[in-house]
Amino acid sequence: MCGRYFFDPDDYQELLAAARFPAEEFKGGEVYPNSKAPVLLADKSLHLLRWGRPWSGGKGGSLLHARAESVREKPTFAPAFREQRCMIPTSGYYEWQHIDGKSQRGQKYFFYNPETPRLYLAGLVLAHPDGPCFVIITREAGAFMTDIHDRMPLLLARDEVAPWLGNSTRAEEILLRPQMELARAYKGV
Repeated sequence: MCGRYFFDPDDYQELLAAARFPAEEFKGGEVYPNSKAPVLLADKSLHLLRWGRPWSGGKGGSLLHARAESVREKPTFAPAFREQRCMIPTSGYYEWQHIDGKSQRGQKYFFYNPETPRLYLAGLVLAHPDGPCFVIITREAGAFMTDIHDRMPLLLARDEVAPWLGNSTRAEEILLRPQMELARAYKGV
């Protein structure tokens, strides 16, 4: 679920102008797990953080997502949910519909908001010895994509971004409200 997303800097010029990192550090385009990408914090500052928290104990790989259903209780996520929520600005995200149950093959779909080039994902900032990183909060998929995947990112409406970042009570309400609908486009692989 949401193992890649797209960030078009042209869609976020105003936000990038207030970034706390040099423009040359992030060019935009497809964002992959373990790469650095812009995230908006509660103080309204934009930082470049790593997507994914490396597994402890040398297991390899990274923790990329947190389930909305358990984010308030899980020890890994509960402190960040209370104090370190973030918003991940995107232009849309990708999902693969696997063919014949094989992960090597699949059709790539791009999910986006047809009314605006901006899409906001809910996330958490997690501490790590190598520096802070972020995860994307996921939830049960909306009807518009259940034929492709059963989970999707928690989407924020523009007017939900500030409450998500700064109001714990509203953030809990956002976790539980119905999911927003998106459009999709076939991208091929």
